[in-house]
Amino acid sequence: VVFPITGNIISVLWTYSIIGYVGMRLAFIHLLLLPLLIALGSSYAIHLLNQYYREGETYTPENKRRQIGSTIKHILMTITLAGLTTAIGLFSNVFNKLVHLRTFGIFAGLGVLFSVIVAVTYIPAMLAMMKIPSRKWRRKFNDGIFDRIVERFNRFTISRARPIFVAGLIVVGISV
Repeated sequence: VVFPITGNIISVLWTYSIIGYVGMRLAFIHLLLLPLLIALGSSYAIHLLNQYYREGETYTPENKRRQIGSTIKHILMTITLAGLTTAIGLFSNVFNKLVHLRTFGIFAGLGVLFSVIVAVTYIPAMLAMMKIPSRKWRRKFNDGIFDRIVERFNRFTISRARPIFVAGLIVVGISV
Protein backbone atom coordinates (compact mmCIF):
# COMPACT_ATOMS: atom_id res chain seq x y z
CA VAL A 1 0.00 0.00 0.00
CA VAL A 2 2.81 2.40 0.89
CA PHE A 3 4.72 1.98 -2.38
CA PRO A 4 1.79 2.74 -4.71
CA ILE A 5 0.79 5.74 -2.59
CA THR A 6 4.29 7.23 -2.44
CA GLY A 7 4.75 6.51 -6.16
CA ASN A 8 1.49 8.33 -6.85
CA ILE A 9 2.58 11.30 -4.80
CA ILE A 10 5.78 11.52 -6.83
CA SER A 11 4.04 11.38 -10.22
CA VAL A 12 1.31 13.84 -9.17
CA LEU A 13 3.93 16.27 -7.83
CA TRP A 14 5.92 16.01 -11.07
CA THR A 15 2.78 16.65 -13.13
CA TYR A 16 1.62 19.67 -11.16
CA SER A 17 5.22 20.95 -11.04
CA ILE A 18 5.33 20.91 -14.85
CA ILE A 19 2.04 22.80 -14.94
CA GLY A 20 3.49 25.42 -12.61
CA TYR A 21 6.80 25.53 -14.44
CA VAL A 22 5.18 26.35 -17.78
CA GLY A 23 3.09 29.05 -16.09
CA MET A 24 -0.26 27.41 -16.77
CA ARG A 25 -3.16 28.54 -14.65
CA LEU A 26 -5.21 25.67 -13.30
CA ALA A 27 -8.72 25.30 -14.64
CA PHE A 28 -11.45 23.31 -12.93
CA ILE A 29 -10.84 20.31 -15.21
CA HIS A 30 -7.23 20.10 -14.06
CA LEU A 31 -8.52 19.02 -10.66
CA LEU A 32 -9.40 15.71 -12.33
CA LEU A 33 -5.70 15.01 -12.82
CA LEU A 34 -5.31 13.97 -9.19
CA PRO A 35 -7.86 11.11 -9.11
CA LEU A 36 -6.93 10.03 -12.63
CA LEU A 37 -3.24 9.77 -11.83
CA ILE A 38 -3.89 8.07 -8.51
CA ALA A 39 -6.09 5.42 -10.16
CA LEU A 40 -3.74 4.76 -13.06
CA GLY A 41 -0.51 5.08 -11.11
CA SER A 42 -1.78 2.70 -8.46
CA SER A 43 -2.67 0.10 -11.06
CA TYR A 44 0.83 0.17 -12.58
CA ALA A 45 2.46 -0.17 -9.17
CA ILE A 46 0.04 -2.90 -8.08
CA HIS A 47 0.71 -4.90 -11.24
CA LEU A 48 4.42 -4.78 -10.52
CA LEU A 49 3.99 -5.70 -6.86
CA ASN A 50 1.61 -8.51 -7.76
CA GLN A 51 4.18 -9.98 -10.14
CA TYR A 52 6.89 -9.61 -7.50
CA TYR A 53 4.87 -11.54 -4.91
CA ARG A 54 3.72 -14.15 -7.44
CA GLU A 55 7.33 -14.97 -8.23
CA GLY A 56 8.37 -14.52 -4.62
CA GLU A 57 8.02 -18.11 -3.43
CA THR A 58 11.71 -18.72 -4.12
CA TYR A 59 13.11 -15.39 -2.92
CA THR A 60 16.04 -15.44 -0.56
CA PRO A 61 18.20 -12.54 0.62
CA GLU A 62 20.96 -13.80 -1.67
CA ASN A 63 18.94 -13.74 -4.88
CA LYS A 64 16.55 -10.86 -4.15
CA ARG A 65 18.05 -8.41 -6.66
CA ARG A 66 18.00 -11.07 -9.38
CA GLN A 67 14.37 -11.83 -8.54
CA ILE A 68 13.45 -8.14 -8.74
CA GLY A 69 15.11 -8.08 -12.16
CA SER A 70 13.04 -11.10 -13.17
CA THR A 71 9.88 -9.34 -12.00
CA ILE A 72 10.73 -6.25 -14.04
CA LYS A 73 11.50 -8.41 -17.07
CA HIS A 74 8.11 -10.12 -16.84
CA ILE A 75 5.95 -7.05 -16.23
CA LEU A 76 7.84 -4.17 -17.91
CA MET A 77 6.29 -4.61 -21.35
CA THR A 78 2.77 -4.87 -19.90
CA ILE A 79 3.08 -1.73 -17.79
CA THR A 80 4.85 0.22 -20.54
CA LEU A 81 2.30 -0.64 -23.23
CA ALA A 82 -0.62 0.07 -20.91
CA GLY A 83 0.88 3.43 -19.98
CA LEU A 84 1.76 4.36 -23.56
CA THR A 85 -1.67 3.53 -24.95
CA THR A 86 -3.34 5.46 -22.13
CA ALA A 87 -1.02 8.44 -22.64
CA ILE A 88 -1.58 8.42 -26.41
CA GLY A 89 -5.33 8.40 -25.83
CA LEU A 90 -5.02 11.36 -23.48
CA PHE A 91 -2.64 13.20 -25.80
CA SER A 92 -5.26 12.91 -28.56
CA ASN A 93 -7.12 15.67 -26.73
CA VAL A 94 -4.70 18.15 -28.35
CA PHE A 95 -7.11 18.10 -31.30
CA ASN A 96 -10.02 19.25 -29.13
CA LYS A 97 -11.41 22.72 -29.75
CA LEU A 98 -11.60 23.51 -26.03
CA VAL A 99 -8.31 24.84 -24.69
CA HIS A 100 -8.77 23.39 -21.20
CA LEU A 101 -9.42 19.91 -22.59
CA ARG A 102 -6.29 20.21 -24.71
CA THR A 103 -4.14 21.14 -21.74
CA PHE A 104 -5.80 18.48 -19.61
CA GLY A 105 -4.94 15.85 -22.21
CA ILE A 106 -1.33 16.98 -22.42
CA PHE A 107 -0.76 17.05 -18.66
CA ALA A 108 -2.74 13.88 -18.00
CA GLY A 109 -0.68 12.10 -20.65
CA LEU A 110 2.53 13.38 -19.07
CA GLY A 111 1.28 12.31 -15.65
CA VAL A 112 0.57 8.80 -16.91
CA LEU A 113 4.07 8.59 -18.37
CA PHE A 114 5.48 9.80 -15.05
CA SER A 115 3.43 7.10 -13.28
CA VAL A 116 4.93 4.42 -15.52
CA ILE A 117 8.45 5.73 -14.93
CA VAL A 118 7.90 5.75 -11.17
CA ALA A 119 6.37 2.25 -11.21
CA VAL A 120 9.31 0.69 -13.04
CA THR A 121 12.07 2.59 -11.22
CA TYR A 122 10.99 3.71 -7.75
CA ILE A 123 8.98 0.62 -6.75
CA PRO A 124 11.78 -1.86 -7.61
CA ALA A 125 14.29 0.34 -5.79
CA MET A 126 12.11 0.30 -2.68
CA LEU A 127 11.65 -3.47 -2.96
CA ALA A 128 15.44 -3.90 -3.12
CA MET A 129 15.84 -2.00 0.15
CA MET A 130 13.11 -3.74 2.14
CA LYS A 131 13.21 -7.07 3.90
CA ILE A 132 11.79 -10.09 2.06
CA PRO A 133 8.33 -11.01 3.39
CA SER A 134 8.12 -14.27 5.29
CA ARG A 135 7.36 -17.49 3.41
CA LYS A 136 4.08 -17.79 5.35
CA TRP A 137 2.96 -14.33 4.22
CA ARG A 138 3.95 -15.05 0.61
CA ARG A 139 1.95 -18.31 0.61
CA LYS A 140 -1.02 -16.46 2.06
CA PHE A 141 -0.73 -13.87 -0.72
CA ASN A 142 -0.47 -16.51 -3.47
CA ASP A 143 -3.23 -18.78 -2.14
CA GLY A 144 -5.79 -16.20 -1.08
CA ILE A 145 -9.51 -16.06 -1.72
CA PHE A 146 -9.02 -13.65 -4.61
CA ASP A 147 -6.86 -16.21 -6.41
CA ARG A 148 -9.52 -18.87 -5.96
CA ILE A 149 -12.20 -16.54 -7.34
CA VAL A 150 -10.06 -15.62 -10.34
CA GLU A 151 -9.24 -19.29 -10.98
CA ARG A 152 -12.96 -20.21 -10.98
CA PHE A 153 -13.74 -17.29 -13.27
CA ASN A 154 -10.96 -18.40 -15.64
CA ARG A 155 -12.26 -21.96 -15.75
CA PHE A 156 -15.79 -20.68 -16.38
CA THR A 157 -14.79 -18.41 -19.27
CA ILE A 158 -12.44 -20.91 -20.89
CA SER A 159 -15.01 -23.70 -20.77
CA ARG A 160 -17.65 -21.43 -22.35
CA ALA A 161 -15.50 -19.47 -24.81
CA ARG A 162 -17.77 -19.77 -27.86
CA PRO A 163 -21.04 -18.73 -26.17
CA ILE A 164 -19.28 -15.79 -24.51
CA PHE A 165 -17.78 -14.74 -27.84
CA VAL A 166 -21.17 -14.98 -29.61
CA ALA A 167 -22.84 -13.01 -26.79
CA GLY A 168 -20.17 -10.33 -27.17
CA LEU A 169 -20.78 -10.11 -30.91
CA ILE A 170 -24.54 -9.80 -30.31
CA VAL A 171 -23.99 -6.98 -27.82
CA VAL A 172 -21.68 -5.17 -30.26
CA GLY A 173 -24.20 -5.69 -33.08
CA ILE A 174 -27.04 -4.26 -30.98
CA SER A 175 -24.85 -1.33 -29.95
CA VAL A 176 -24.05 -0.34 -33.51
